[in-house]
Amino acid sequence: NTTVSSICERCVPGRYARTPGSIACLDCPRGKFQKLTGSQDCDDCSKGKYQSQLGQQICDDCPKGKASADFGSSVCFKCSPGQYQDLLGQTECRDCNPGYVANSTGNPTCKGCDGGYEQPLSKSLNCTECQPGKYQDGSPPNACQFCSAGSMTLLPAQPSCFSCPAGTVCSDGRVVVQSGYWAYISEENKLAVLPCPVELCM
Repeated sequence: NTTVSSICERCVPGRYARTPGSIACLDCPRGKFQKLTGSQDCDDCSKGKYQSQLGQQICDDCPKGKASADFGSSVCFKCSPGQYQDLLGQTECRDCNPGYVANSTGNPTCKGCDGGYEQPLSKSLNCTECQPGKYQDGSPPNACQFCSAGSMTLLPAQPSCFSCPAGTVCSDGRVVVQSGYWAYISEENKLAVLPCPVELCM
């Protein structure tokens, strides 16, 4: 003899049965969840969360470097280059601030420009060289600045300035050789200043 049960069972969390008389419960699809027993449907994951597996009771927060702007997401999207997200469970990514860059996708942070480089714009991928006469020492806000009076740089991408040698006047990144002196760039890319021989400085 076959015994037929007259007792209906409740669907367990993570599963549902939409119609009366169902012979089996179904797994909640991806992007949905159900934490209660005896449910007729599953709920969408909220914004900032996702669920990539079937039959789940909860949704997970989007990890750092990713976000989800929609309900019912099965995946989170990676932050684009020039953007980042340093918090969990977020609905959008944030633009890198000036002085910081991100040249790949899915960044949890942006990288500050190295010494000698800057980026004046937000949402940028790469830093640019400081021009001669300016420097950037790698400290926030990572922006190139003119060398102070009495100092200078000769080359681009310099993290510091050097004192102007005797016989020169430096201001706003420019160097002027004074009368009675002559100058040249040495093999070490340094400014060499010497008193003029009479025959050269007449």
